[in-house]
Amino acid sequence: MIQERLNMYSEMFDLYIDRGTSPPTQPDGSQDPLQDYLQEAVSEPFNYFHCQEDTTWREVFKSSLLAFFASMLKVYIPLEKERQEEQRFMSSFFAASTDSKRKNWGKVVVIIQDKYTNNELNPFGYQSQLQATSEENYEPIFEAMRQQWLQSCNRRILREKQKLLQDNKQQFQFSFQEAGKDDYETLFSSSQILFRYPQLKEIVEIIGRDKPQSHEEKDTTVTRYIPTVISHAQAVSEADGVTIGNVIQQALPSELVYLSDKATENVFFHRYATRQLQQMASKPPTASQQKTEHSTEKKPRLIKGPVIVSVDTSGSMSGKPLKVAMSLLLQLLQMARKQKRPCYLITYAVRARAIDLAHPANWMTMKKFLREGFSGGTDGNEMLIESIATLQSKTYSMADVLIISDFAWRVPEVATMKKLRQEQAKGTKFYGLGIDASHWADTHKWLDKLWNIEKL
Repeated sequence: MIQERLNMYSEMFDLYIDRGTSPPTQPDGSQDPLQDYLQEAVSEPFNYFHCQEDTTWREVFKSSLLAFFASMLKVYIPLEKERQEEQRFMSSFFAASTDSKRKNWGKVVVIIQDKYTNNELNPFGYQSQLQATSEENYEPIFEAMRQQWLQSCNRRILREKQKLLQDNKQQFQFSFQEAGKDDYETLFSSSQILFRYPQLKEIVEIIGRDKPQSHEEKDTTVTRYIPTVISHAQAVSEADGVTIGNVIQQALPSELVYLSDKATENVFFHRYATRQLQQMASKPPTASQQKTEHSTEKKPRLIKGPVIVSVDTSGSMSGKPLKVAMSLLLQLLQMARKQKRPCYLITYAVRARAIDLAHPANWMTMKKFLREGFSGGTDGNEMLIESIATLQSKTYSMADVLIISDFAWRVPEVATMKKLRQEQAKGTKFYGLGIDASHWADTHKWLDKLWNIEKL
């Protein structure tokens, strides 16, 4: 229930920022204090402007807001149980016979007087109406009472939720001011690391399926004739609009100005790494021709499938390797959330630990865990067992699996390798980012592709 609500709030946040439209009302027409606060927080001019202009700040703000909502939804659980119990009693009372209503009337009066004022719900007023009419005319009176009681119950629960929100809202805003800056700097620095290491950018593109996969990843060769579109060189005079991206040759002069000063060049690198550079857009003239394309094919797989990321948290990965791993992980998570792709994090040293990052509330849990530091040895086989078990679930079937490690561990056990090959036969790809792992490359040839970063 909590997860469903968080997913709804996440979609509402994006709807408001991307389209500038108010979040939709509840299906039953009821009022939701958290939804009201979401609109209030996002529409605040400072928040709205920065969410529009800075994707990193937007991610930090959204994650913090959803984490706060997760804590409030837990606080709301007793209130929801109280509402359900009272409404169940209501349904039972009004569905009963007239004789049963007479027997339970005293209990009804006690419950109502304990929870409501006479202005909200007066049982004695309804009692007077019942006494003044015959039994065959009771039904409209009981229906009117039922409707008023139901409305009064919903309004009472809403008031208590609003009070709890008001009591906790200020603390959230204060904590966000303190922690938000640190989270922003973490995400911002991760984009800088991504720019320094081309391997990281390539991994995000391949797992994100932002470009066609290479022929090396498939296994049956076919020959066919297809039309080819040829793009001509694009001159400035041919530009007919402005878009965003990271093609430096097409960047507007106003973007390149950032490189003229060391104080602002990081802004350019950040905008480049996150594809936020303003650049020329046009529709270049095209021509078509026939050509023979040699490709290889495997069993069909999802265009934008789920993602499983396994991060080695052994002691050998502490320090700079941790920063690189966290940088890549954060970029992958942002990509997965933007594309609404399920993402599963497995951290492993002596024992594997898993966090399902498809749940918005677990975003903050992931960052807290990674900041606790790395220690212990490595059991890569257990990590692979956990990854394969996750692949068996419906949500993560045929996921991309990325392992971030120094790969200083032995070849997986025979039973594990057999299951791994079965998943690869279905179309699952196992990728690796090695940290100073070039001398382990021959040991882990079971990977579909291994990138390596040397001498951090």
